[in-house]
Amino acid sequence: MPSSQNNLTPNKKGDAKDGRKSPMATFATTLANQIQPAVKSTWEEGVLFRRPKEWLTPLVNNEYHYKPLPTSSCIRLLRIEPGSPGERIRCSLHTVDLNARPKYIALSYSWRRDKSLSSWVSDIPKGMFKNMTKAVLGNSKRISQPNTDEGAETTQTILCDGKSMTVYPNLYNALLQFRQSAPGDYWIDAVCIHQADLVERTSQVQMMGRIYSSAETVTIWLGTCPQILSTGIAQLEESKDNLLRPGGREQKSDKQSLDNEVYLAAGYLLLRRYFRRLWVLQEACLGKVITFQLGEQRISPNTFLAAINLVSGGHSGSENDQILIRGLANFLRPWSGHISLIPAMLEGRENFHQGFKWSLEQWLKISRGRKTTDPRDFVNAGLALIKPETLYIDQSILLDVSPATRQSRLQGPDTKRKLWPRLHADYVAEAPEVFLNLAACLLSQPNETNLLSIASRPNDYKAVNYAINYSVIQDREKIRALLHVPSWVPIPGSLASQTADTFATQGGAHFAACTNLKSNPKISPDGKTLFMDASRLGTIEHVCTTKYLLPDDVNEMTDFLEFITKIPRKYSPSGQWGLSAFAHVLVGGVWGAEHPPPRETVTGLVTFLDDDVRKYTRKLDKDIKELQDTNIRNRLVNQGVRLMTKTNESIGSLQQKKERLQKAYADVKDAYPNQHWPDPKKKIGPEAAELKERFELSTTSALSWRNTFLTREGYLGLGPWSLAKGDVVMLVNGGYVPYAFTPVREDRRKRAEYIEERMQVRIKAVKVLPVEEREFLESELAYVRSDVRSGDDWVLVGETYVQGVMMGEAVNDTTALERIAIV
Repeated sequence: MPSSQNNLTPNKKGDAKDGRKSPMATFATTLANQIQPAVKSTWEEGVLFRRPKEWLTPLVNNEYHYKPLPTSSCIRLLRIEPGSPGERIRCSLHTVDLNARPKYIALSYSWRRDKSLSSWVSDIPKGMFKNMTKAVLGNSKRISQPNTDEGAETTQTILCDGKSMTVYPNLYNALLQFRQSAPGDYWIDAVCIHQADLVERTSQVQMMGRIYSSAETVTIWLGTCPQILSTGIAQLEESKDNLLRPGGREQKSDKQSLDNEVYLAAGYLLLRRYFRRLWVLQEACLGKVITFQLGEQRISPNTFLAAINLVSGGHSGSENDQILIRGLANFLRPWSGHISLIPAMLEGRENFHQGFKWSLEQWLKISRGRKTTDPRDFVNAGLALIKPETLYIDQSILLDVSPATRQSRLQGPDTKRKLWPRLHADYVAEAPEVFLNLAACLLSQPNETNLLSIASRPNDYKAVNYAINYSVIQDREKIRALLHVPSWVPIPGSLASQTADTFATQGGAHFAACTNLKSNPKISPDGKTLFMDASRLGTIEHVCTTKYLLPDDVNEMTDFLEFITKIPRKYSPSGQWGLSAFAHVLVGGVWGAEHPPPRETVTGLVTFLDDDVRKYTRKLDKDIKELQDTNIRNRLVNQGVRLMTKTNESIGSLQQKKERLQKAYADVKDAYPNQHWPDPKKKIGPEAAELKERFELSTTSALSWRNTFLTREGYLGLGPWSLAKGDVVMLVNGGYVPYAFTPVREDRRKRAEYIEERMQVRIKAVKVLPVEEREFLESELAYVRSDVRSGDDWVLVGETYVQGVMMGEAVNDTTALERIAIV
């Protein structure tokens, strides 16, 4: 019998003689199957006809030019004309007076597009939720789309009054949808405001609260809807009432794939970049009526509440459902801060319609971590939502120019700054000027010292990393200006400002470290120095790294235990045992909404220490045993890079780690023999395990981006992660919490060292620095070296928690105060 190989000779149709496809035919069929859906979709959407016309539009049609608005109450409206998919988008702009109460729809949207569905799916970590996603979506090629990941740099062309106008892709997609489903008059910021005219832009932004509140409807555009998710989104919309009821939906084991699609739809909706935007707070809160739209699908506000309820486990379901929920919840965890504000935004709209407004401090807290391309918008976007009385600036906080002041604080007689009478939108003013007036406005509030908590941005000089990544020198210059902003001036939106909630906002009602002393802050005439009254508590001597959470490896655990042994056994500031005081510090003085009960807190810490020491000891014993076994050792070595760290350690080094860990733990136990330490021969009891879990949960927010410290004077506390030996902790008059400062000369030395280090790292990486980057780093280094200040000046590091002083225990009639200069 002839072999099968002899039967594979291609026939005229490209098939093998036995009827099987040849490799070429198989490839062609596969390619056709892959591109057919895309070609069909492209044909149906009219792209093949529309796109060539759009490419020719800038060549044939002149560019659109704006005409000035006639009065301060006028706005432009964009009339979207109906059109077929193959035609270019046609619109027109006309001017109306808001006083005439025109009818229009205001569009709320993100200038940038979201990630494509394929990119979104690729971000999901391995696990059951990932497997379920693959099961629902099938082959990844079914969800392949152009990679739209947050790109706003490309533009599309439309016709406006017969002229060529460019818009970003997300708005372009919205216009495509609305010309078919809802043509009419719209107010759209990117088009209706002449963005290049800073005066007009400033005036229109000041009106935006009125513009959105006057619109008949605010339509919130969430982007296009992937076809493969449309069913799940429709089902989520249909089942929203059921999902919002206590107990949630019934189990539907026979329709599990249907439910899986709903899970995917919920996750996809909640991760729309729209909800991370800064301006959304104003646009959604002030609209009379709001509607959400994802592609062709309209979505009610309650659907988002149902989605949150679904992923938070607030409904009944099978065991399989609960596993999927946990997987989805873990995937969404990095965005939990934004997601948690969605209910407050939707449910609080009625309060705003009745006249409710936030204070300036509340606005800054709510807007933390949100996205905007212009940092000045952290002021501008909240103006319509902030109580007007909290926007005024007390002019008396600016020092008069006296000969003595000019000599010590100014370069010359023309450096006096003028404060604004109140905060307002101003795109002509640069960001440093806006933020200086923001600081002055906060100093004009009753709790003026909270400015220092809001302004805290540890190691902000590392923002030079971002500057060298910009290819446009103008952007670098803007970043350079922000690098030179004084440490006491807030920079909302900076990375350092987003790392942790402030103690003042976490437990402000519970803390009163120095509130019984009146504050009298003053700003120097040049706007560079803040003068405040303060009392020194102590100088940092020891710092223990707990930057993220509790220790998570054996070396960190040993350092943690050794730090505990440095704490005085009797902690005099609070009269507690040192271990109990340390337990209170680790939870930031707040267990839930109250001060932690001493016994429960220290029991949680003790159980945590014992459990982790047992865990690391078992791990070290296992590693030592593996290395002692020749066969196991050889097998580990043969497995290569994956186990390289383990095979590089000798048995002796592992034994030294174990001995050091056990000695440190024994020293802690010996220092506190009366503490109820767990029996090493028994398992941890359920009550102790519960207290341990509660203790670890309470440390989550307190230890986020913070380290523990001990001063030479014996004060124990928490401070910013950049805290260093030699920094000084002070009580500032009027402050809820103490603050840490570093001498200005030490700060400038660190800045210079860091820039020099960055230059060496970059030279090593790219051999020759680009000219612009080298000039930027050299000029920044020269600035830092030349910025010589008085040896008595201080740089704000950030707020601290100090056990035993948070309720004013360290302040009395004999407290020594000094006037400090913060730069």
